Amino acid sequence: MSRSLHTLLAMLLTLSACKDPPMVDGKVQDIWGNPLSGATIQMDGAEPTESADGGAFSFPQSEGPLRFVAGKDGYIKNTLKIMPPADPEAEVADIVIKLYPVTEEQGFHAVGATSYDDIPQMTLKTVGTDLGAYTGLPSDPEVAGGNTEFVFSSEASTSELSRLNLQLHRLEFKPSATVAGVTGDVDVKINLWMAVESVKFDLTVMPKEHFYLVTPQEALAPGRYAFHTQDMLTSKDPEALGKLPRELQIAYPFEIK
Repeated sequence: MSRSLHTLLAMLLTLSACKDPPMVDGKVQDIWGNPLSGATIQMDGAEPTESADGGAFSFPQSEGPLRFVAGKDGYIKNTLKIMPPADPEAEVADIVIKLYPVTEEQGFHAVGATSYDDIPQMTLKTVGTDLGAYTGLPSDPEVAGGNTEFVFSSEASTSELSRLNLQLHRLEFKPSATVAGVTGDVDVKINLWMAVESVKFDLTVMPKEHFYLVTPQEALAPGRYAFHTQDMLTSKDPEALGKLPRELQIAYPFEIK
């Protein structure tokens, strides 16, 4: 074999040994699918990088579980964990890391189709006598949409929220109800949106102080709903609201269409 052929084979072996490792390609987006450039992405065992135009980033693929953390000013950090393919030379499918924007105001914010829909608080009203009362909302909810999750900003800790008994209820409008009076039961006009069905949800602590993600365990059917605490929408105690400062006599109603 000629010397030049030996040299060529050596070069081919060297190039094969120096073959670039598979890459992990991905994008950073907000929760509505808009690309986010300038986000910082960290992959365990690698130097951090920034997302380019279109939110794109890439890392050399490594062995074992891959963990990514992405963040950007004005957004809540998010972590993504994936398992690489069994074949060490196979590339990981493109990944997407989505970030929730930080809300400016405390309270509940429904994740709408293209932005947050802020859920305004509404003052509750009680109608009845010392023998029984009805508590509800005196007007229609203002926020409507097909929301499936909510960002909740509050300085209360998870244990405090548990003690306050944060709840979600489906509402129905009651134009009248029976109230006990001095001569017996009397039908009176109440015109209130009242709680009729409890809705279970998951409350997840987000990786930013004072932020929670609220996700109903089942899809919400069309109708009116409200978040509230301390059983305010379900109590039959006519003095229940009066025991609280007026600033706390509130619920957060919304509509699902």
